[in-house]
Amino acid sequence: MYMTLSEFFDCTKSNQELHGDYSEDLLEARTIFLQAYNTLARLDPLIDVRFAYASRGDATNVSDAVAGRMQQLESLVSEKFSKATVCSSFVGAKELLQLYRKVRDDDFVLPFVSSLTHDENNYVVIATLRDYYNFVKDDEGKLRRYLFDSNVRDFLGYNNVNGDIDYTLKNPSVANFWWLNNGITILANNAHVTGHSLHLRTVQIVNGLQTTETLYRHFAGGNVESLDKNILIKILTSQDVDVRTNIIQATNNQSNVMSYSLHATDDVQRNIEDVLRRENFYYERRDHYYKNEGMPEDRSITPLELAKCFLAVVYLNPAIASKLKNKFMRNSLSYNAVFNSDFPIDKWPFLAALWLDAGKVFRQVYLKKFGDILHPWRPLVAYCVVARMFGKLNFSLKNIVTLKLKDLRADLISEVWEFVAPFMTKFEASSRNKLKKPHQVYNVVIKEFAMKYNLNGVEAVNRRILQRVDQLPTQGVELTEDFIERVRLLLPAQPWKPGMYRDLCARLQVRPSCVYEAIDVLIDRGIVHEQKNGVVYDEAGNVLMVDPTRCRFTVAELNADIARRGREHSSIMKPLRKEPLVK
Repeated sequence: MYMTLSEFFDCTKSNQELHGDYSEDLLEARTIFLQAYNTLARLDPLIDVRFAYASRGDATNVSDAVAGRMQQLESLVSEKFSKATVCSSFVGAKELLQLYRKVRDDDFVLPFVSSLTHDENNYVVIATLRDYYNFVKDDEGKLRRYLFDSNVRDFLGYNNVNGDIDYTLKNPSVANFWWLNNGITILANNAHVTGHSLHLRTVQIVNGLQTTETLYRHFAGGNVESLDKNILIKILTSQDVDVRTNIIQATNNQSNVMSYSLHATDDVQRNIEDVLRRENFYYERRDHYYKNEGMPEDRSITPLELAKCFLAVVYLNPAIASKLKNKFMRNSLSYNAVFNSDFPIDKWPFLAALWLDAGKVFRQVYLKKFGDILHPWRPLVAYCVVARMFGKLNFSLKNIVTLKLKDLRADLISEVWEFVAPFMTKFEASSRNKLKKPHQVYNVVIKEFAMKYNLNGVEAVNRRILQRVDQLPTQGVELTEDFIERVRLLLPAQPWKPGMYRDLCARLQVRPSCVYEAIDVLIDRGIVHEQKNGVVYDEAGNVLMVDPTRCRFTVAELNADIARRGREHSSIMKPLRKEPLVK
């Protein structure tokens, strides 16, 4: 640019005297500029020059060399034109995404029958279904889907609710439509009324997609029933980002919406969707969106699934990943721990591919043998695949950022599944989605895995904790490492006596649930052992010790009977007195 502008802004040279090889369009633009400048020179014209340097880099971290070159450009223009105003900007990946997603500044007109109320450009109106149908479709008769970009989910199909809407549309004798429907919520940057029409700018329909899609399909199919029925529409105008976000969440938090859908409009979720789409993956940040578009399921992944893979690989904790539920996204601590802008965005495609390919291999090889019990084991397989790639179990984030999509091999995933398969028989899942005590089961598998492939770092696995909603104690005490350590130091030697936890609760000033959670973690980590009815077990289920006041059999007798019958079917596993389980 510097060399180009040095001669481009030289008013003494004609286009034929330029040394560079320039396009005809550029030369024509130069000619127009010089003619205008020379014509207006006597009027002392003001010139406004703006430079923009765009790349996929970080605009907040520009090197001194690049910044210095930009200053040279600004100085060059100032020398050529004494009264020029010069400004420059750096446009990085984040800024490009914002420009790409900029909502179309289309003006819309929505006729209405009556306006119920309004205040400061906010309106509640009744419109006919005919006018609303024309409002949401374009000139080609297609639904303007970009109007729903801020909606937290896509069309859910003809479920009970949408089926009822469709029935109402097809039966004009039913009560007026707006009596039976919750209506539509529209966000706009500006709105004003002229006669019986609302003029709206920059429109987003944030609630009412199910209604809109159902009536669009009804009328687009050629049906004319209910065209003259009415619909209730609420129009809210605000350009404040926080206000708009609150409206989106509030209007979508009144029915059964996936927790992850309430974050569908977050920047980080949009960024993940974009980077996955580049690799032909479909990120269902808006529930059912790509499913409705007919995209293949084996290339589609939900935020919950991606979060599970993140925890298994980045947190080195496949056990906590296997138990993860949608509600973790309702807690800002746990949500931000997974979905944050600090994690390299170009690594999400690797995690998505790892998760989806693990499922693909299982369905191809093991589905007929084991049935649909993929879910409890996939986090473990994902973690073990990456461990094999690095040759260690305690790989770090610095290792993870070196991963490339092309490095993921199907044969390695198959190899890990082959290793895990025998354990799937040994540790039977209680259901297709749940494995009993995944921490203990995974620890057993990982130790065997480490021995087979000579991998170090077993002590790092399943240690890091994700703060979840269901892990927060009821009395304001967080399940932190510090709290867990305090519980460990106060625990007496096993076997614990009945009511042991009451003393801990009194000394720590917390409720029993807090102590139970901490002891659960200590058991999962192998620091203390599982205890039931005065009998203490190791990770393999063998008896280590007994409380003679609560169990009438010796350790040797119990282990012998377990060896013959199995722990669940042992005929002598009956305590002298029934005591509640102390975890």
